[in-house]
Amino acid sequence: MPRGADSHSGNHTGQQGKVQIRLDQMSQDPQKMHGASRRMSSNARKLVFLTAVMAALLVVSVCFVPFGLLSNLFGDGSSFLYTAASYRDIVIARIGELLGFVSGGESQSVQFVLYTYLIVMLAGMALAVSGSAYQGVFQNPLASPTTLGVESGGTMAATILVLCTSTTAATRVITANDLVAQWLGQSIFYRSLRQLIILAGCFAAVFLIVGISLAVGRGKINSPTLMVSGMVFSTLIAQFTSLVQYVLTQNNTEDPRLTSLNSLIGGAFMAGSYTWYDLLIMGGVVSGGLIIIFSLGGRMNLMTLGEDEARSMGLNVKAFRNVLVAVCTILTAIVLAYCGQIAMLGFMMPHLARFIVGPDFRYLAPASALMGGISTLLIYDICYLLGATNRFNFYTSIVCGIFSLIIFVRYRRARHGDWA
Repeated sequence: MPRGADSHSGNHTGQQGKVQIRLDQMSQDPQKMHGASRRMSSNARKLVFLTAVMAALLVVSVCFVPFGLLSNLFGDGSSFLYTAASYRDIVIARIGELLGFVSGGESQSVQFVLYTYLIVMLAGMALAVSGSAYQGVFQNPLASPTTLGVESGGTMAATILVLCTSTTAATRVITANDLVAQWLGQSIFYRSLRQLIILAGCFAAVFLIVGISLAVGRGKINSPTLMVSGMVFSTLIAQFTSLVQYVLTQNNTEDPRLTSLNSLIGGAFMAGSYTWYDLLIMGGVVSGGLIIIFSLGGRMNLMTLGEDEARSMGLNVKAFRNVLVAVCTILTAIVLAYCGQIAMLGFMMPHLARFIVGPDFRYLAPASALMGGISTLLIYDICYLLGATNRFNFYTSIVCGIFSLIIFVRYRRARHGDWA
């Protein structure tokens, strides 16, 4: 027998031996197996509950949350923008139009609201599940699309694209029919040009940050270098974007490019501007990414044992990491292209999900996605009620920051001040 074949056979036998030893240890302790079975059943029920909560919240948001209801709270001191009678009429009309739309009718107002909320929900799910995957594959609880510089790379590309657009504003009123005619006249490539440029920027940032980490770690991913490089890169891009905003404002406060840039940074969901095509593209990309990440949950658990142990169990660590990073980068890019920046969500939601279902990635990834969808729906409801949908990123930072303080203080107390 050739020497290489003998070595391969020995490695394979060693891997089977390690697996068999673990199975034997579990089978010899029926109490542990029963406890693990109970945890799995409990986690499955929690996932069903979170799914029901997200679906119910979507229906409530579409039917019972009118725009600007609380917009006067910080204005002239009055409590509500609508009277009780006008609010009742709005809710009744919303429910009637939603039922008609679901049954096959057409309602432009409900259609726009429904599309917007669905994209809001998909954005939260995409960022949260990406954060959980980044934290697992790099074995770092601080990893997220923001801290690794992925979102900043897309922001830089989008900012350059904004600077290259025309500074001349339209002098005539553009109707919905004009927009549809213009959209139909474009090629598929031109329709997706913004998304493709942002995707290229996200991947460029990933290659840069991971390349620096590999160079420092001599071929291995160095987690501290990865995080530091990502945060430094994100800070530089934030300063660059702020400088562009300042220059545009100083030159012309009515520059239409400022609106695009503010929407990108503020995380604005353009209610009324999303079409079935936008929902189809974003829904397809996010659904595909979720399916891939969910299917890799069992292999992700091997990464928690360390790269060497994962390799000994038969996992191709490099290929596995490349696939997950590529999927998460695409998810981050699609959210950035359609929704702008959303801070801290990809970092915070996996930690909240870990408190609910534990560290098993077979449940942690779906729980993170569901928590992301629920959180974005709730935060967007707050923005919608206050009439400030263009400040979604601001409110996301506040809400996620509060949760971060609560969770980290609780974690520190539980670990008696030990963060390891």
